[in-house]
Amino acid sequence: MAVTYNWIVTNMQTKPQDGHDDVVFNVVWRCIGQETVGDVTTNGLFNGSAVLDTSDLTSFTAFADLTKDQVVGWVKSTLDASGEMTSADVEADVAAQIAKKQSSQVSNKRPPWVTTD
Repeated sequence: MAVTYNWIVTNMQTKPQDGHDDVVFNVVWRCIGQETVGDVTTNGLFNGSAVLDTSDLTSFTAFADLTKDQVVGWVKSTLDASGEMTSADVEADVAAQIAKKQSSQVSNKRPPWVTTD
């Protein structure tokens, strides 16, 4: 099965700017990945924050009208434009955490010569 990712916004910092109240300028976020193989589910986590460019507020959305998809989109766009770590890099890191955990899991198995009789 493939890793599924959930981008979560945990906090947003706002300030008044250019006649608007509550302009979001910093988003604290986390990306949680999860993969289930058989009956074992393994998770990975990456936390971060994204300082948003608030220089152009022509398409301003009031704080109360923001959606998760919109804010997560801002986070991913900010990461992708940073030239440092992209949103794909974040997901790759989470997937690597999961793979490492999965490869180090201990299993209890019967010796192959023992029958279940």
